Amino acid sequence: MGRLCPGLQALKLACASRRAKARFSCFRTHEGPQQFKLGDTVSFTDKHLRERVGTIVRMNTRTYSLLCEDEQWRMPPALVRKIIDL
Repeated sequence: MGRLCPGLQALKLACASRRAKARFSCFRTHEGPQQFKLGDTVSFTDKHLRERVGTIVRMNTRTYSLLCEDEQWRMPPALVRKIIDL
């Protein structure tokens, strides 16, 4: 460990690692991909603060492809909400 960063001590490296993990933890979603499936009707808010409703047509680990009124959108799962018909 000392050869990689000779100026930093082990404690400083551990602290820097802890801060980096905390910084990137906000990108993790608590809603896993198991809560959505192809064909689900979902909603999201676009950059103009309009509520959009669409259907999931493709799923990756980082983005979902949604078909909304003949437009295709790519959204991260954290910004998508499932619509439940009652």
